[in-house]
Amino acid sequence: MLKSDVKILMSFLILCVLFWILFTSCSTRDREEYRISGQDIRLTILHTSDIHSRLFPYKYVPLTTDEDLGLDPAKGPFGGFARISYIIKREREKASRVIYLDSGDIFQGAPIFNLFKGEVEFQLLSELKPAAMVIGNHEFDLGVKNLELQYVNNGFFPLLAANYIFDSGVQQKSELGRFVSPYTIVDVDGLRIGIIGMGDIDSMYSIGEGGNSMGITPVDTYITLTRYINEIRKRVDLIVVLSHMGLSWDVKMVQGYETYLPEGEKAPEGWVRLEDTNPIQYEDPNTPIKEESDNPNKYHKEGWVKYRVPGVRGIDLILGGHLHIVTDPPKVLKDVDGRDVIICHDGAFAKFVGRLDLVVRDGEIKDFVHQIFPVDSTVPEDAEIVKKLEPYRIKLYDEMQITRPVAFSLSKIRRFNANGGDSQLGNLVADAMRVRKRVEAEFAITNSLGIRTDFEEGLINIEDLFNVFPFENTVTIMYLSGAEVQETLDYIAKRSSERGCKAQAQVSGVSFVMNCKTQKAENVGIGGSGSLCRDDSECGNGEFCAVDKRCRKHLDPSSSYKLATNDYIAGGGSGFLMLKRNTTKYNTGVSLRDTLKDYIQTFPACTDDDFKSLDATKASSLKEAYNNLTKEYLQIPCITLNKLSEGERIKVKNE
Repeated sequence: MLKSDVKILMSFLILCVLFWILFTSCSTRDREEYRISGQDIRLTILHTSDIHSRLFPYKYVPLTTDEDLGLDPAKGPFGGFARISYIIKREREKASRVIYLDSGDIFQGAPIFNLFKGEVEFQLLSELKPAAMVIGNHEFDLGVKNLELQYVNNGFFPLLAANYIFDSGVQQKSELGRFVSPYTIVDVDGLRIGIIGMGDIDSMYSIGEGGNSMGITPVDTYITLTRYINEIRKRVDLIVVLSHMGLSWDVKMVQGYETYLPEGEKAPEGWVRLEDTNPIQYEDPNTPIKEESDNPNKYHKEGWVKYRVPGVRGIDLILGGHLHIVTDPPKVLKDVDGRDVIICHDGAFAKFVGRLDLVVRDGEIKDFVHQIFPVDSTVPEDAEIVKKLEPYRIKLYDEMQITRPVAFSLSKIRRFNANGGDSQLGNLVADAMRVRKRVEAEFAITNSLGIRTDFEEGLINIEDLFNVFPFENTVTIMYLSGAEVQETLDYIAKRSSERGCKAQAQVSGVSFVMNCKTQKAENVGIGGSGSLCRDDSECGNGEFCAVDKRCRKHLDPSSSYKLATNDYIAGGGSGFLMLKRNTTKYNTGVSLRDTLKDYIQTFPACTDDDFKSLDATKASSLKEAYNNLTKEYLQIPCITLNKLSEGERIKVKNE
């Protein structure tokens, strides 16, 4: 090497050292300038979760829990991203140190997602410059490749998921893993915040069971958090877990949980081996083990060992989502070292924006105040967001005709039954599936959580159908033996018993007692004439008066029965593995949304007698609304009270 080259190289190295010294000294000076050490530092965190594509204000009748949080029924419509933006900007102006975080599931839940596939959601969220967003399970609804495409083109914020391993060789060779980070570190005027993202794990397994491999492997919660907390602890003042795991898992992060490891695999330090007193063989040997808060034993397999996993050390705050709840005030739990950990959830469907004000001293939260802001019609809209939404709104209305009337309901049609059995809307949907032309099945089953919201009384339009059925699920036909029918109904009873004895499926053409103690379906009646009855004497041809007070046939284990279901559970989704195994499946390609629409449009128009069955005040207002609609549209089908039933097909027994 020439002497001149050596001189140039030495000069370059000296410059590099000088730049490094200058950079580090400036960084130290900046931190000293803010006087973080030994001071009470105030930090404001603005938080949303589970927006579910509610980018436009929508009609909704608040629940009592909503009203308790300030959502006034008289101040609808609710939600809308322009209002969220206004609140975020307003609260930012009021605070000195402030960050905005989102806990995922911004996709899926309104027609704008069905048409634009997440483009608009990421564009608008980027406008608010969140410090981070964690991936929610519904971000995967159109596949990993779509999430990658929408984020790369429209997302300008850190997208987090520390507990996922991404396989780039699956789903059209998606490279999503290149763009997702386990954590991000934010410096807010000298206060350094480490934000670790934790995605939902239970739905990842459910997706796998449904046959839709996402090419994603969920990683154990304790192992993930311990690794990244240890990695960043000395570099930050606070550690925030941005979670889409649900409240029960947020609690388990702090307090610990039980899980299984293969026999012979070394457990992490601190895990305690337990005696498994209730081993249960999992049905499908190819299905991975997972943790389950209700009953982890049910996923045990021979050769696996049960362990008690301790809570994670070092978490200061968990901002959660997934279960659509509000914790006001936030929960405060003690971790394994006796430190307080705050858990805060701020609702769903763009109904609320949360604000959490913290007082931090030397890496500890000394105090906090939580506020929840209702997103109602009293909140002004951000004009910039309204302008950005306008071309999408026009295209949405032109292409999907979302305001076109479908029917008129004389009462609210609920998707859940307070007693835990079959519901009004569930029965309506299952009936529509069973009697569909060229389906004509003997019975129908659909999963309860596939029905996403209620129908409010009054006009039901295309947008309402999308809100009830945002997923593109289709009607699938198959034939089951009587023994397979019993296995399926027993599974419904078992799954429901593990979820508060609330029916996890809705049915038509079949009725039974759902015994949550024995986890069995009893007194099954299927098909038959369906005639109303009071007792067996009113039924002929070997039929009996079943629990729904209709004449039905006893279930014959050796007979064959035609089932109408949806493609999600037909593929094993929600654990319906007995349907996944079936080889007689035929997917009609007809969406549940169109199936329900076509069914209720066969109903006759409302009559004066229909309105007379209502309270006088309600009857007057509904009749006026209906008559005004019929001036523009020739005939609008009427959903009357006598077309709705609940609690008849699935009788709940829990004692």
